[in-house]
Amino acid sequence: MTLSRLSPSKSKKEFLEHMRLCEDNSQDRRVYRDMMDEAAAARERMCVFENLTPQAQSTPGLKPPFSSNMIMETAQYKAVCEIYALSSPTTREQYAKGNFQDGSQWDNWVIRWCLWHVFRYRDERNRNRSHRGSGYYPTNAGLQDVSHAPPQFLGGSDPTSPRTSMYDPIRELYR
Repeated sequence: MTLSRLSPSKSKKEFLEHMRLCEDNSQDRRVYRDMMDEAAAARERMCVFENLTPQAQSTPGLKPPFSSNMIMETAQYKAVCEIYALSSPTTREQYAKGNFQDGSQWDNWVIRWCLWHVFRYRDERNRNRSHRGSGYYPTNAGLQDVSHAPPQFLGGSDPTSPRTSMYDPIRELYR
């Protein structure tokens, strides 16, 4: 069963609903986590100098983390194909919902959604710019206002103390 495409900018909640996965179901949460782990592994393989666009390669002093728009489309497409080929039977069942033809070429919007989110939320520049003080990432202000955060976010005896570790929204824990 193929589902209609969902924009990569849609939230995790919208993605799970579209995929007919339930965040309250431990098995569905595990499948989602496995999908994001597979995307994270592909991101690591993809983030090498040879896969950067010519413009990014010519940027003096450029260092990781690289954003997805710095990676050539051919490398991203190869990652989509690799994720699908190397996926577990459980995640492949979910990926199959996102298969589509783009002209004569096969593609997969589910895998691209996962990759986009792995790039987006592993890039500290995006986190610091777009979530500062939003209650999603740790700051001294606003921690007590967070009612929708995962339990690990509120961990510790003093919720106003600054965190020294980074929050990983893909795995929903601090690292």
